[in-house]
Amino acid sequence: MKSLNTSTNSQKQVIETRLIPRLVTFRTGRSRKLQTALEKRHSNDAAYRMLLRRIISKKTTIIRAMQDYDTCKTGK
Repeated sequence: MKSLNTSTNSQKQVIETRLIPRLVTFRTGRSRKLQTALEKRHSNDAAYRMLLRRIISKKTTIIRAMQDYDTCKTGK
């Protein structure tokens, strides 16, 4: 995503914002062959909660990048 900024001395400056996807891995403990479905679900729930916390902590950065990308201010 590129945006064009002009400073007071009329020089044009291009600022580029990149959203770089990263691989997120979770360790859910020791893998046991006899793990119940309920235990697996709780492990997955904990991993999703951790991922949600990471996304929420970057919320303002993500919103700002999306607003820079939306040049017509449509909100979509």
